[in-house]
Amino acid sequence: MSDATLKAAVLRNTAKITDPKILQDIANIIWSRAQELAQEQARIATASWKINDEVQQFPENRNKRPYGVVGKIVKINSVTMKVRFGDEVWNMHKALLMKA
Repeated sequence: MSDATLKAAVLRNTAKITDPKILQDIANIIWSRAQELAQEQARIATASWKINDEVQQFPENRNKRPYGVVGKIVKINSVTMKVRFGDEVWNMHKALLMKA
């Protein structure tokens, strides 16, 4: 079954639920699954990155500090990276970064 077919089925069935607690449980499960997928994609995308590689935030995150600045990787952890932007070092999640 394709993702589009699954999405349609979930939306159809979700519209029938009348208990807010169940809807909140579903929302929490969906949020957790989205986080897991983002972390896995970030792990795969950043597997070849090395210290001193230049990175910046994805365009959709550039309204957050540091604003669209290119930085260099200082340290690589399992989920986050320490990135030097000018004189400051930021601890940033891998899913927020892309190669510059």
